Amino acid sequence: MDYKKVSIIVLALVLVLALALFFLSFQEFRFSREYNGIMFVSNYNDPNQMLKDFSSKKTFFSILTRYPKSNTVQYLDNATVLESLILNGNDKNAVQIIRDLDSKGEEYCNTNYGNHKTSVNLNKEQCDLLIASGKDAVKIYLNFPNTSLQKPRIVFGENEIQIMPQSYKDISTTTFYSLEAMFPNATDLVSKANGILVKVGQ
Repeated sequence: MDYKKVSIIVLALVLVLALALFFLSFQEFRFSREYNGIMFVSNYNDPNQMLKDFSSKKTFFSILTRYPKSNTVQYLDNATVLESLILNGNDKNAVQIIRDLDSKGEEYCNTNYGNHKTSVNLNKEQCDLLIASGKDAVKIYLNFPNTSLQKPRIVFGENEIQIMPQSYKDISTTTFYSLEAMFPNATDLVSKANGILVKVGQ
């Protein structure tokens, strides 16, 4: 028996096994599950538990950053309206915060302070302070589409939800499913709102 060849083969197998274990153990997130084609991920806790915990919270900050000249503004705005509809329909205090960035990188901020009849303009410092003040609130960040993602993604952190659509076409869908997983009545709320709009338009 050629022990030298056997040793080389064994060494190669050990190396391949070690590499395979390394790549299998390297995961971007500790917790991950798929829901309606969207990845729910977290390094903080199991998304199922976090959804349960978040659904019991009273105040939500809906935070949106826009580039007014971007072709995604309409889709982002629609998703924000969807958020407010579902949150308000579940008796949550939905504080909407919209941050607009111009071509020079200057930021303009607007909030409703949780009242749909209110609209207040803030500067960047005031906006940052408002967001920081919501220590017990769940902050929902609606991000720009990321085409490098294989699937849309919802990232859960401590009192935080990052909505990360894959393309502008799935901004509303990703937003809806992130909330439906928390509030099972989301479909009914949207259907009722659409029914009211149809009656108004008649």
